Amino acid sequence: MSNKPWFTFFSALLLTATSLIGIAQDKVNKIHWMSVEEAVAATQKEPRKIMVDVYTQWCGPCKMMAAQTFTHPDVVNYMNEKYYCVKFDAESGDSVRFDGKTFKNPEFKKGATGRNSVHELTMYWGVSAYPTLLFFDETAKAIAPITGFQSVENFEIFAKVFAQNDYKTIQTQEDWANYQKNFVRTWNATTAPEKKTGPSPLQESFDPIDTIAPHSSQNPSAQEETILDIAEVNPEYIGDVNKDIAKNVVYPDRCKEEGIQGTVYVQFVVNKVGNVEDVKILRGVKGGAELEIAAIQAVRKLGKFKPAMQNGETVKCRMTVPIKFALQ
Repeated sequence: MSNKPWFTFFSALLLTATSLIGIAQDKVNKIHWMSVEEAVAATQKEPRKIMVDVYTQWCGPCKMMAAQTFTHPDVVNYMNEKYYCVKFDAESGDSVRFDGKTFKNPEFKKGATGRNSVHELTMYWGVSAYPTLLFFDETAKAIAPITGFQSVENFEIFAKVFAQNDYKTIQTQEDWANYQKNFVRTWNATTAPEKKTGPSPLQESFDPIDTIAPHSSQNPSAQEETILDIAEVNPEYIGDVNKDIAKNVVYPDRCKEEGIQGTVYVQFVVNKVGNVEDVKILRGVKGGAELEIAAIQAVRKLGKFKPAMQNGETVKCRMTVPIKFALQ
């Protein structure tokens, strides 16, 4: 009897086993990224916290995090176990359903290279820098945004402070400093494994306490000045904000004559009594300084908001609105 069929059969088994090992390794070595809708739906079946990586195609630090931080085995294993993870392109052209609303990107230019228009959901979340990591609780309610590139060493403390609910006990700047000082790192991210506790240099220059614990009983003046990007209950305009902006805005004559048009993104703060303050331009239009001034003036004329709420108290909160100037 020829041994060839047995060899062929054994080779097939070996190939199959190798393929299965490859699939298993792929699952271990990669974060299981989901869409926003998938993550929210998953929390209803098996409650977990959600992390959203808000990035753009042109963002260098975003690419660094994707290549370095999010491929580290300790990061992959922990995030797949403890979180539902979402990658969200801040300039995507896709519609997204979140918080009972549908968000779109009406000015998205398909096939465009470089920067594109900002997605409505990006603005709803108050994200204005990339990358921004948004952490949500098991009911998809916002906990905190963490802005900027995070190394594996930095990322570990943020991933765990939220997953383990430690953030709920951090109420002051001193609490956060002590938490960092006593935090024991177990992810092998550095070439000096003996350094396991204390903040990394980047964390020393980054102060998330205003987001994680906005109410400081030991420093009333700092508490007064706290401004959140995302709150448990975000500000709500009393009326129709789009109609009121349209009513308030005046298209500058020079821009009309020279055909200057586009969308101006305005950022402002809703204070604790619901008034608009600290209005500034987040992104303007080339050659359209007057458009930016007109947009600022229109926002300053807005009426009252219901102020944001955090931990049962009113807080200051940033908001961003796009104001489109278009010639007929």
